[in-house]
Amino acid sequence: MVQNPPPTASKRKSKISLIICYVFAACSLCLLISNGDYKVHGRIIASDVYSYYNYLPGVFKYHRLDFNKLPMHSGWVRDQEGRVSQKMTMGLAFLYLPFYLIAWLYITITGLPNDEYSAPFSLMLSMGAIFYMLAGMLVLRRLLLKYFNDIVIAVGLCCLFFGTNLLYYTVYEGGMSHVYNFFLIASFISLSLSWHDKPSWKCSLLLGLLGGLIVLVRPSNAVVFILPLLYNTHSKNLLREKIQLIRNHFPKLLLLPLFAIIVWIPQMIYWYWATGNLIHYSYAGESFFFLRPHVILGLFSYRNGWLIYAPVMIFSLLGLIFLRERLSVWRWPVIVYLVLCIYIIFSWWCWWYVGFGMRPMIDLYPVLAFPLCAFIEKTIQWRRVFRIPLLLVICAFTLLGGFKTYQYRKGIIHFDGMTGKAYWNSFFRTETPDGKYYELLKSPNYQGAIKGRE
Repeated sequence: MVQNPPPTASKRKSKISLIICYVFAACSLCLLISNGDYKVHGRIIASDVYSYYNYLPGVFKYHRLDFNKLPMHSGWVRDQEGRVSQKMTMGLAFLYLPFYLIAWLYITITGLPNDEYSAPFSLMLSMGAIFYMLAGMLVLRRLLLKYFNDIVIAVGLCCLFFGTNLLYYTVYEGGMSHVYNFFLIASFISLSLSWHDKPSWKCSLLLGLLGGLIVLVRPSNAVVFILPLLYNTHSKNLLREKIQLIRNHFPKLLLLPLFAIIVWIPQMIYWYWATGNLIHYSYAGESFFFLRPHVILGLFSYRNGWLIYAPVMIFSLLGLIFLRERLSVWRWPVIVYLVLCIYIIFSWWCWWYVGFGMRPMIDLYPVLAFPLCAFIEKTIQWRRVFRIPLLLVICAFTLLGGFKTYQYRKGIIHFDGMTGKAYWNSFFRTETPDGKYYELLKSPNYQGAIKGRE
């Protein structure tokens, strides 16, 4: 049996990182209540969220799923053959469901109008995002405690929450899929380690269900299965042990694809009813361009480049260097997963992903937390002459990421039109810029991009 390596982290009961997780949730809740977005119709349940969310009122209120014939908001698409379906798969609707039902119970008891796009539903959707963020942080913390001490983890989690766009997509656009994927992928990693410790039928079943749900929420995240497959295979002997483990427990592993497919059955039934096909590509006219990925632009462009708006994640990439000596069991899984995800994400026609700070990268944060904490740990171990400046830079980059979140919320950073001149013109701004700033923006060529020419 492949065992987890003995952690070198401190065994003492530390609570700082645990407290930090609840501080994240408290900050998110305060920001949510103070900004009042949930009271504004079309602010939380908007854009792509319609397509994730519409399944719920379709089933529970209208009892039918021919969305183009219902008095519902947008979200459905018509393909070239005239068939109508929801653009997004229904995985996120399953995760919304408990919070949707709470809102439905509230309006039923209070006698409020049954408008399922109103404030109670928007509020509960946002509360759900905070819940899944907190759950994801707690799961990730428990994972990291296998390898790092509590202080390192607390610093790493602060970098992730305040220094990236995770805060923004928890509080201000909590209906989007990313914070949910953050929770799901952290849970998948945790369950994968449990399976390696003790392969069981129950664990295999749960891995299949969880993996199927991850793919149902975002199909491109199917690469998450790379993580348990490559885990602890960094030497020839360990690779042989892994192959033997798979052989010994192959019947149990067959449950993974079986139960992953079971999760997809409602979606396939819906597609068959709506289109006549069990498998249906609902992104009509949109596609990946795998021969022309925009990796450099996706990472460094002023138009939502990941490392431009989350500079603290540079240290996560640098931390890959230390995985060999510190977390060799995770070296190849993290590297291969990261490369594949970056390639897939930036092969999409709209490689800048309208929004703030390359939002699909949030899905990778549970995995990138390992090299990030490895870098922070190494920094703390260095001599003071190197340690203090590096920790100050980490802190500064985290604060800069948080400041960028503030700027985007204030409209100082544009959702798709940022240029180098606009970025530096607004670098220290705290108020909405004047008209001259907007002259520095440049809108993408969407028509060209959808044909692979942007």
